[in-house]
Amino acid sequence: MTSIRTLDWKDICIVTEKLSIILKQAGQWHRLIAVTRGGLIPAGLLAHHLNIKRIETINVESYADTTQGTVNFLLTLEHTDAPCLVIDELVDTGKTLSSIRKFLPNAVMATLYAKPLGKPFVDFFVEEVPQETWLCFPWEISSDNA
Repeated sequence: MTSIRTLDWKDICIVTEKLSIILKQAGQWHRLIAVTRGGLIPAGLLAHHLNIKRIETINVESYADTTQGTVNFLLTLEHTDAPCLVIDELVDTGKTLSSIRKFLPNAVMATLYAKPLGKPFVDFFVEEVPQETWLCFPWEISSDNA
């Protein structure tokens, strides 16, 4: 049975700040790549915490509503072997991050939340959530649902 956990903006700010502390301890970051769409807001917040001026994006799609399918790169950045920090809001099964790591082999992957199946694919995360929990992020909530 799937449970739904609705996150608010305060939750996101707290978890993002915790991730920034972890990432500061892990090293210096000069290249930040947001996985769009879910990683855009965490990347913006982390860029402020980590004093990174340049944010790039990689547009990956693997979900149609709540069903995960094939990973598709809709728009990508220039391929490079240079180290970079890739940010997404959640690693679920790891399919998306695994595909990105093939494209960016020296990337360090970070997410706010990780599910058990996705944990092997992420280098840093703040909070583990059960695999059957569906996270509803504040930027996904329409005014009709609020």
